[in-house]
Amino acid sequence: MRPTSSFTELEQKLMRKALELAENAYECWEVPVGCVFANGEEIIATGRNKTNETRNGTKHAEFVALESLTRTLETKKGDGDGVGVGDGDGDGLLYERRHPEKLDVYVTCEPCIMCASMLGQLPFERVKVIFGCANDKFGGGGTCLSVHEMRGLPSCLQSDTADDGSSSSSKAYECVGGLFKDEAVELFQRFYVRGNPKAPSPHREVREYPS
Repeated sequence: MRPTSSFTELEQKLMRKALELAENAYECWEVPVGCVFANGEEIIATGRNKTNETRNGTKHAEFVALESLTRTLETKKGDGDGVGVGDGDGDGLLYERRHPEKLDVYVTCEPCIMCASMLGQLPFERVKVIFGCANDKFGGGGTCLSVHEMRGLPSCLQSDTADDGSSSSSKAYECVGGLFKDEAVELFQRFYVRGNPKAPSPHREVREYPS
């Protein structure tokens, strides 16, 4: 974990956007996590938790951002600009096997093991993850498990060759935390004080819930 002051102005700006998305998730009675996908200064996709709204436990902020990015790239390919999304070569993959761009991921809470694995399977040349607070129960960025340092996890998205020549389908990537950690924690504190009406029974009494 690093202090916020050690991050660049651009990194702080993009994480503030992720915090806005997390605040929106809180207002919608979701676990308050927001995510921004960026290519340098350009925001290419955003997402926030939608697990309660969709009744789908996989709709974490990172997956929602990925779905948004996929829709955008599909539209661009339809415009004929050559962006590599779709199954143009008939190999059954959603993405081309190699993607030329870099991906910077800003997420207010450390990605869980599921999301950390997904991020390692994306077909970008380089992926870097910057998160706010640690995920003490499910963190896949080093707190519970260092998924970001693993190679060779099964994937249907791409196929690489590892350094030893063996088949490898996921990449290691940089993952650092601490950017606006206190702000991210404060959102969680507000959420858990209020209670989650969609939590499995038995759960703590919910203070209020909109009709």
